[in-house]
Amino acid sequence: MKKNQPQKREKKRPGRKLGTKVKHGAYSLIARGELPQKRRYLERFLGDVRQGLIKDLGPNQESLTTAQLILIDRAVGKLGVIRCVEEFAKEAGVIKGHELSPILKRNYLAWANSLRLDLQALGIDRRQTESEMDLAEVVREIDERAAVEKADREAADQEGQGKASEGGEIVEPGANGEDISGQGEDK
Repeated sequence: MKKNQPQKREKKRPGRKLGTKVKHGAYSLIARGELPQKRRYLERFLGDVRQGLIKDLGPNQESLTTAQLILIDRAVGKLGVIRCVEEFAKEAGVIKGHELSPILKRNYLAWANSLRLDLQALGIDRRQTESEMDLAEVVREIDERAAVEKADREAADQEGQGKASEGGEIVEPGANGEDISGQGEDK
């Protein structure tokens, strides 16, 4: 070996043979912006996720701000990386030797946490509270309550048509031989 040439790395990396490349596809997605051939099936999934996020935030892409669109695109890109890593782990296994697979140990949680933060920044995790309800929802809720109360009153009036006997039982009108015609007898 010549003195001026750099030495080759001879230390074995854990979990792989010396010189073998990891082929999960996450890095080609980052570097080239496209999925490797064996992960192309994820393109449709990622497109559906992007459209779903746009629909969640606004009726269409034109109604969103530039910042929201950037966050959506970054979130979809991060999800792509995460899915590539997950698919690789499914194929190659999660445990290598006695340790967690290197790709999962080093990067997976960082990507997943970054995606979670992007989704929080977009407001995806917010639940609609009563104070955030719009006027139409408030009016609809009031109308529903009024309809239920009216139905309850009508049901009570129907039951109240009969008289309660001394024992508290409901007696049907006319069951005791009394006049229920409302005209009464002339005495």
